[in-house]
Amino acid sequence: MGAVLVIDDSESARAEIAAVLQRAGLFDRVIEARDGIDGLRAILQARFEAVVCDLEMPGLDGEKLLRAQRGRRGAEDVPFFFVTAERDPDRMARLLRAGAADTIVKPFHPAELIARVETHLRLRKLRAELQEKNAILEKLSTTDSLTGLRNRRWVADVLTLEVLRATRYGTPLSIVMADLDHFKRINDEHGHLAGDAVLVHVAQILGKL
Repeated sequence: MGAVLVIDDSESARAEIAAVLQRAGLFDRVIEARDGIDGLRAILQARFEAVVCDLEMPGLDGEKLLRAQRGRRGAEDVPFFFVTAERDPDRMARLLRAGAADTIVKPFHPAELIARVETHLRLRKLRAELQEKNAILEKLSTTDSLTGLRNRRWVADVLTLEVLRATRYGTPLSIVMADLDHFKRINDEHGHLAGDAVLVHVAQILGKL
């Protein structure tokens, strides 16, 4: 389940949020940061499944921390929540456009905080599953199911790009085509299963080149 980072310069507010998150059992650990500088240090040193942050803090406010989090490679989709006494709707809208997952007004109700965090954790999980499935589908669409080698569609797409690149930069481009001698005879005399085995073996050899 990972860890959640709670950033607030008020010790009592920080403790309240941490206690609510601990009781909910959504995370293995709840890490606390006492101000913006401490929070930035934590964000740069570790990976969190979510960040719950105050907006107004001395030295480094929540908006700067949001930008720091969004700027980290691999952490762009980590839900970043603001729990704040700020009630300016224009500022709240700006935070959401900047990448905040949600804004929760103090004083907050524990059930509301947990519901909002659960929703975005679920959305993040669904996005990750969708990306994984899309990657599998992309691989299947460009890979031969028998040999595991790239198929004709992939070759055509890549070859088009390589021809354009070679033309633009004036670099040489070579294409190697190979044929299996007497392959039809193998199918005719030993059956298509034997022919498939030959293709797989040849593909394994090519894969080591």
